[in-house]
Amino acid sequence: MSNRDPLGYYAILGISPDADASTIKKAYRRRAMELHPDRNPGPEATRQFQHLIQAYQTLSDDEKRRQYDTQEPGRQKEHTQQTQSKQSPPPPPQPSPIVCSCCQKVTAQPRYVVFYEVKSFVVFTRRTPITGIFCSTCAEKKSLRATAVTWLLGWWGVPWGPIYSLHALFKNMFGGERPLALNARLAAQQAWTFASLGQRELARAVALDAMKLASKLKVDPSAARDRRKMGYEVKDEGQEIRADLNELLDRLHTKGAPRKELSDVWARFGSSFYQQLLIMIIVVGSLSAWIGSEMKRSSQRSAYRPYVSAPSSSSGATYAGKSAYPTYQPPQYSASNRPSASQSKEEPFIPPLLAPNGLSWPAESGYLEGYKILDTKGYSTLTIDNSRNDSPIHGKIYSLNKAVPEVVRQFYITPHGKYTLDSFTPGKYELRYMDLRTGATTKSEPILLTERRTYEGIEYSTVRMTLYKVRNGNMQTYSIPRSQF
Repeated sequence: MSNRDPLGYYAILGISPDADASTIKKAYRRRAMELHPDRNPGPEATRQFQHLIQAYQTLSDDEKRRQYDTQEPGRQKEHTQQTQSKQSPPPPPQPSPIVCSCCQKVTAQPRYVVFYEVKSFVVFTRRTPITGIFCSTCAEKKSLRATAVTWLLGWWGVPWGPIYSLHALFKNMFGGERPLALNARLAAQQAWTFASLGQRELARAVALDAMKLASKLKVDPSAARDRRKMGYEVKDEGQEIRADLNELLDRLHTKGAPRKELSDVWARFGSSFYQQLLIMIIVVGSLSAWIGSEMKRSSQRSAYRPYVSAPSSSSGATYAGKSAYPTYQPPQYSASNRPSASQSKEEPFIPPLLAPNGLSWPAESGYLEGYKILDTKGYSTLTIDNSRNDSPIHGKIYSLNKAVPEVVRQFYITPHGKYTLDSFTPGKYELRYMDLRTGATTKSEPILLTERRTYEGIEYSTVRMTLYKVRNGNMQTYSIPRSQF
């Protein structure tokens, strides 16, 4: 042994003391396959393989290699004697294959993957990369978890929340970021490790998988030209990895043998893609439906612009529109049509327990069940306000557009409640209602509901009828017998 190789480390690797780190690594892989006890039946196989590992551990570390190259002869002899005095050397350490960062399992196709998780806090948004070497199963779980967190917490930051969230969702859905060069080297290292462990068929399959990744690596001509101008060396990383893998395949004696390739468990359109796509379709579809309904309501509000016509001095109702539309005065009763004293004498009133439809009175204001809702071909509305009265109200809307008045709506209003009846066909109507505590029956003056089409849309009436006294007067009302209700 020379002074530069006192323990024969360079010799067992088959390289010169001036070899660089890349040459040392390739030599170790080659010699590990030759000297591994599973392939080398000689009596010195274990010792030689242990010596090879010690040589690689020393020469692959720059500091240890420097100390080895400058080691004093006395210490060399002492180290040799200590090595020879060991009667039972420890078993050589086995090369360890790459494992998944999550489940710690060895797989034939580990990949380095980056997923993104976004969390927003109103004015602050944090995008966190989730990185690691994963198996395909753990990668799918990481992707789904990062996507779920982003959907729930990623949107609420201004302004970067929506931007970062969209980027993260699409990246995660398509399998995350997988650096090609890094994964090609990762697969090549796994192939060499399986070969060192004597798993030849698996090593060959993994090497072919790594070869596919390396074949996709291309040198950017413009970037290479710029680097050369700056004095840097340009290396074709894909070519280096392919040469390394070809050396492995040569040593496995697989040329001409049928190729048993691994199935692609890292396909971009796997189960994780379709799960996240389904979630995205549901969320986007629901959001689009909500936005569409809101836009439709907004367009309807802008297209049908209400107007108020000026009320008469005795009217407490408010109209939406312009004063060009006529108002109606209270009807004038003559001696022939004025209610007689006998008509006003009625039996004592007993508050009914049930509504006219045979059901209990509703708990809330609204239409009574079982009665038709007629005259609904318009946009005008009529609000009945009972908010200052303690008594419930049973009301009817009569249409005055025919020779004989006809009931078109029946409704109930709770004490201190109010209700809006909408979609009235243009025309004249009359409100008749009964106080369900006292039995008093009343009718209003005729109510005119109109519509007209303008260049801005359709203007229609919005009338509010108060059943209590207000400042500046109410719409005129008249007491009527219960028989006329």
